[in-house]
Amino acid sequence: MEKAEKPSALNKRIIVVIAALTTQFCVGILYIWSLLSGSVQNEFSLSSSAANMVQPLMMFGFVFGNLIGGYAQDKTNPRLIALIGTLMCSGGIALTFFVPMINAPWLIFFTFGIAGLGCGGVYASIVSLLQKWFPNRRGLASGMSAAAFVATAIPLSPLLNWAVRSGIYPSMIFLVYGLITMGINLICCFFIRLPKKETPVISIVSDNTTPAVLSHECINLKPWQAFTKTSFWSIFIFILLFNGVFNVLMPTLHAFGVGYTIQGNYSGRGLGVEQLTVLIALIAVANMSGRLIVGFVSDKIGRRVCLIVIASMTGLGAFALIWANGWVFMLMVLVIAFAFGGGAAVFPPMVIEFSGRKYGATIFGMVLIPLGISSILFVAIHNALYAHTQSYTATMILVSSVNIVPITLMLLYKRFFAFDKKRIDKTIVQETIIVPKTNE
Repeated sequence: MEKAEKPSALNKRIIVVIAALTTQFCVGILYIWSLLSGSVQNEFSLSSSAANMVQPLMMFGFVFGNLIGGYAQDKTNPRLIALIGTLMCSGGIALTFFVPMINAPWLIFFTFGIAGLGCGGVYASIVSLLQKWFPNRRGLASGMSAAAFVATAIPLSPLLNWAVRSGIYPSMIFLVYGLITMGINLICCFFIRLPKKETPVISIVSDNTTPAVLSHECINLKPWQAFTKTSFWSIFIFILLFNGVFNVLMPTLHAFGVGYTIQGNYSGRGLGVEQLTVLIALIAVANMSGRLIVGFVSDKIGRRVCLIVIASMTGLGAFALIWANGWVFMLMVLVIAFAFGGGAAVFPPMVIEFSGRKYGATIFGMVLIPLGISSILFVAIHNALYAHTQSYTATMILVSSVNIVPITLMLLYKRFFAFDKKRIDKTIVQETIIVPKTNE
C-alpha cells in the first residue's frame, strides 16, 4: 500500500503535469507534415522528393535535440531546457514564413531543422521530468508525455485541411502556429519544476509505521559506460530498424494513400483528401493510444514482451500494405501507428532500468540517435526504390522484413541484460523508506 500524498503536494504535481503535457502538446507538429506537403511544394517550389525529406530532417534534428537537451537538463533543470527548446521550435516554424519571400526554398530545411532541435529538447526535458514525478510508474509517465506529443494532430488535422482548402498559404500557417505555441509554452514553462525530493521506489506502509533507512545497490551508468553494454546496443538497433516503417509512411502518406495518375497508371490506394485528413487524425489517436496503453501494460508484463509484440505488429502491418487498399490500408496504417507509439512509451523506462536515473536523460538521447538516422536512411532508400520501380512494394518488403532483427534482439534481451549486470560496478546508496513497526 502506497503512502497517500498530502493535498498540497498532490496539487503541485497536478499543476506540473498539466503544464508539462501542454508544453509537449504545443511542439507536436512533427507528425502532420503529410497534410501540408502538397501545398508546400507549390508555394516553396520544392520537388516531391525534396518535400519528402523535410519531415525526416526535422526528425533528425529532434533526435539530436533529445541528446543535447537530455544532457543539458541533467546538468541544469527541465524548465530551462523546455524554455530554450520552445523558443527554437516555435521560432523556427514561425521563421519559415519568410522563406518564400527571399526565394530560397532550401532554407525550409534549416528552419525546420532548428525547430526539430528545439522540439527534441522539450521532449527530453518533459519525459525526464514526469518520470521523476512518477518514479514507481515510469512506463505510464513516459506514455502520458509521449501521448501529449502526438495528440496535436487530432485538432490540427481538420484545421489544417480547412486552411489549405481555403487557400491559406502554408507560410502563414507556420507563422500563426509558431507564435501561438510560443506564447502558450512560455507561460507553461514557469510551472515546470522538479519534485523537491524524488519519491523512493520502495514504500511500505502499515497502520503502525516508522521511518527507516534502506541500503541497496543502485546502478548509475555514465554515458560513456552505456556504450559498452549490450543492452544499449540492443535497444539502439531495435529503434533503428523498428521505426523504418513509420518514418517512411508519414512524409509519403499523401502520395501513398491518395496518389496520382501518370500515363494512365494510378499510384494511390483509393483514399480521397478528406479520408486522408481523417486518417492522419486517427493516426494521432492510435499513436497516442499506443503510448498510453503499451506504457501502462509494460509496467505489468515487462518492456521486453511489449517490444516483441509491437515489432511483430509493425512487420505484419507493413507486409499487408503491399496489397492493402481503402479501409484495409487505413487499418494497417493505424496498427503501425499504435505500435510506433507503444515503442515511444517503452524506450525511456527501459533505458532507465539498465542505466539508472542519474544520467538517464542523456543516455536516452543517445539511444534515440538511430531514430534520426532511420528517418533519413529509409526515406532516402524509398525515394531510390520508387524512382526505379514506381511502386511502394519494394519499400514495404524491406521495412517489413527488417523487423525480424528487433524481434530476435528482444528474445535474447534477458541474456544481454544478465550479462551486463555482471559487468556493472554498483554503488551502495541509502534511501529513507517506511517500514512497519514491530511489537517487540
